[in-house]
Amino acid sequence: MIEEKIALIEDFPGDLALVLKHMIISHHGEPDYGSPVRPATAEALALHMIDNTDAKLNHLTCHLKEPASETLWSSFDRFLGTQIFLHKTTKASREV
Repeated sequence: MIEEKIALIEDFPGDLALVLKHMIISHHGEPDYGSPVRPATAEALALHMIDNTDAKLNHLTCHLKEPASETLWSSFDRFLGTQIFLHKTTKASREV
């Protein structure tokens, strides 16, 4: 798909096309996570880190959306490698 879009842009730099393709194929970071190659440029590494952070924060917020319980901590989360602090702030504590 990216090659089709690049072809529509006159005189698109070949080195930039290579960097963009590398960013896409390496954004998962590790072969164990579905990436055919590891990030090998600053841009690809930054994209991988942003994507990884977004996935972890999304996963964490799923814990925080669960109904309130008596415990302050979740069970061990294998994806994040830790327990999640489930403290729900009240409106009053956010205004302090």
